[in-house]
Amino acid sequence: MDKAGMSETVVIGSQADLTIPPRIRDAMGLEPGSGLQLYIDGDRLVLLRLDGAVAAPRRLGCEVPAGRSLIAELLAERRMAADAD
Repeated sequence: MDKAGMSETVVIGSQADLTIPPRIRDAMGLEPGSGLQLYIDGDRLVLLRLDGAVAAPRRLGCEVPAGRSLIAELLAERRMAADAD
């Protein structure tokens, strides 16, 4: 099933629940008990399957050149900020 461009409108229920329509659940392979990660991106509420939420940052890490350490860079920035205080 082609998921590109699928769209549904949902309404938040009286108990703040949200029902994902069957067509969307089926397309995404969601079943009762499936885990979802919610996050806000500007004015959008984004739902990711938990396995997708873990895969996305890993894909970003693939773009880091060999020999570059983002952790070392972050620690250096934090140390500089702490020294400036």
